[in-house]
Amino acid sequence: MPVRRTLAVGFLLASSLLALVGCTVGGSVAESTTPSPAPARTTPEPTSVDPVPAVDPLDVVVALVARPTALELRASDASVVDQIDYLGSAADAVATLTALFGTDPIDESYAATNHAPAGIRHVWGTLTIDERLYDEAMRAEKGLAGSLVWPNVAVYFDAADNGEIALSTVQGYAAGDDWATVSAAADVVANPSGCTGPAAELGDDPVEDTQVAVVLSHEDGGDAVLSVAAPVPFYTDGCV
Repeated sequence: MPVRRTLAVGFLLASSLLALVGCTVGGSVAESTTPSPAPARTTPEPTSVDPVPAVDPLDVVVALVARPTALELRASDASVVDQIDYLGSAADAVATLTALFGTDPIDESYAATNHAPAGIRHVWGTLTIDERLYDEAMRAEKGLAGSLVWPNVAVYFDAADNGEIALSTVQGYAAGDDWATVSAAADVVANPSGCTGPAAELGDDPVEDTQVAVVLSHEDGGDAVLSVAAPVPFYTDGCV
């Protein structure tokens, strides 16, 4: 074979080989080695949780118990849920009982007498909160600041319940109970002065040298407890 023809054939073979290599690198092989894009991450939707409704402590109150220094709001297991301090704010006492009973009280203003200040009776059926409007300058002058002899509020029950809320002393005595039975009970203290009815419970006054009581009352000739009241000064050596 002549040398020129041999060179031409060799050149054509080399050109064809380079063309094939070029197609392979620039075509399907290169494409197959290109990494695929990673799938986009998705954030899971937060799981919604229904909020737990708050429980109002007053929802568990089933009884009001008159004590010498405070009115206790109690649950069915006799635990004290809240209390109304007789030396506390009358507005707070009214707000607490309004929330408990779900109704506003009937308010009855009354005038002062020679022995008692003016005041306002806040009445929810068979329960009364007596707001005492003592002269604060006179309170200070008499040294009665912080004394239950002159409380900011007092409480009266004239029935054993007010709707679904029981009203009683700590022993369970209530208006309407048999007077002879209750007044003769060993845990009830008769007042020798006769100035008040017997005490279902006594407590020391924080300031005065006297005691204050949860007092049971009745009408002369009556056969039942008429009312439960607190706090009442328990003077045993004469009426004031």
